[in-house]
Amino acid sequence: MEKELNKCLDEVSKMTSARWCEHTMHALSALLLNKNITREKLQKIVNSAEQIIKEKNDHGVNTRHLFIALGRAVEC
Repeated sequence: MEKELNKCLDEVSKMTSARWCEHTMHALSALLLNKNITREKLQKIVNSAEQIIKEKNDHGVNTRHLFIALGRAVEC
């Protein structure tokens, strides 16, 4: 399980361009363990979270930004 999570963490790290809290990166990588989410959907969530930090003029993505992005993804 740990190896699979680390593999997901490496994959998610390549999807991001902004500064991310380590806890948030782990939460994001855990989403990849869910076989119902595609990498394309996950990339949209990453992009949304990184857009939110720009909107709020924050320095990096934390769990608050991730949950806002997930909420917006559900609305669409």
